[in-house]
Amino acid sequence: MAHLTKHLHVGVLVSNAAYFYQSHELKLYIAYYTGLMLCVDDNFDYQADGIIHFMERYQRGERHPSDVLNNIADLLAETSTFFDPIATNLIMCASFSFMNAMVIEHLTAGMKLPSEAKRYPDFLRLFSGLSKAYATFIFRPSVSPAQYIHAFPELEIIINYVNDITSFYKEELAGEQENTVSLLARLNCRSKLEQLRVFADDVVEAHLRTSTILKDRKDAYNDYMLFWSGYVPFHAASKRYRLSELGIH
Repeated sequence: MAHLTKHLHVGVLVSNAAYFYQSHELKLYIAYYTGLMLCVDDNFDYQADGIIHFMERYQRGERHPSDVLNNIADLLAETSTFFDPIATNLIMCASFSFMNAMVIEHLTAGMKLPSEAKRYPDFLRLFSGLSKAYATFIFRPSVSPAQYIHAFPELEIIINYVNDITSFYKEELAGEQENTVSLLARLNCRSKLEQLRVFADDVVEAHLRTSTILKDRKDAYNDYMLFWSGYVPFHAASKRYRLSELGIH
């Protein structure tokens, strides 16, 4: 459980910052969900076989070869306690897709991305970013998915790109060249800073579209605006992203 202890504080921070208006029980769910998924993201080699075969074992009701994966399976089994069937399915699909994205990234590591595969980085990011889950977490369980589902494509852009923008600095320091910003910059013959600007513009446009889509759906709109007020500041202030080194707090 040392791996979870290392990452759980990030889950607590994002839960309290971006989803502060949710119930205590749901914030705990989001905190554990975040901490556990970060364990997978940061420790693939430690549990590669378990991640590769996670879906198979989950479907069969079998236990997994690591505590982290067993805890994820147990947490996912509780999802329907908090959410209606559609929201539950969105979270479950996002979680399984995330596992598969980790495997795909491992499988294709070191391969040259064809110059014509311009949509591939965004395709994979929709899986690896868990954006469907975190978009679902925005809305209180009393809000029907019918009230917010039309905004989902915009919400996924916001969730993924804000993370990509704010994590770029620490990834550059680590010499990472396979993140979404770097891949799209190469594919589109842009500098990385130009690609960051594209992402920033996309986030602003997605926020405006989301606000317009939800403006006549009071409960969904209110939840979204509360989320927006905390999500970006969380990323700017998080020690994980090291932005304080740039004077950003």
